[in-house]
Amino acid sequence: MAQLENELEDNKFFESILNQPTNVKHITIEKGAKRPNNRKSKVNEKANALMQQITNKYNDKDNEKQKEKNNEIITEVIDATPQNETNIELIIEQTIKDEHQKILSDLRNAEGDQETRLAKQQETYRLEKQWIEEDEYESKQKKKEDFDEKVNKVINEEATEDDKKKIAAKIAYLKFLQEE
Repeated sequence: MAQLENELEDNKFFESILNQPTNVKHITIEKGAKRPNNRKSKVNEKANALMQQITNKYNDKDNEKQKEKNNEIITEVIDATPQNETNIELIIEQTIKDEHQKILSDLRNAEGDQETRLAKQQETYRLEKQWIEEDEYESKQKKKEDFDEKVNKVINEEATEDDKKKIAAKIAYLKFLQEE
């Protein structure tokens, strides 16, 4: 009996729902001109974003490692005597070169899909180029400093003030020519 009452209540409930008016709106969507296929640019954007992400990771890791090594080297340099300064500079240069080679070999031997390998190869090329430019700039600066030291020695060794002024003028002219 209770079951029949439940079924009657359910039937009444469903009938009331079905008898209620419903407002349904029909919307038609007009088709416009088809958009051009942009898959290639999306892939390029994804590849560029992935490459940028990978380079940022490597740069952050490299910067942290380099800072730690530089701090160690600086503490060694501070403790060093003047006689050992040239040896320490050579050691510093060698450790930096070794680190650069290690980073480059890690990037060259990277594993992963083609996009990540390509990104790492591009990062390797960029780092090599950057380090070569830095080395060239440092060597040019070192040559200029050596030249200035030699000039100062020659000027200080001259006896008369007129000779010193002439030499200083010639040196200024030579520096001007070198910069061009």
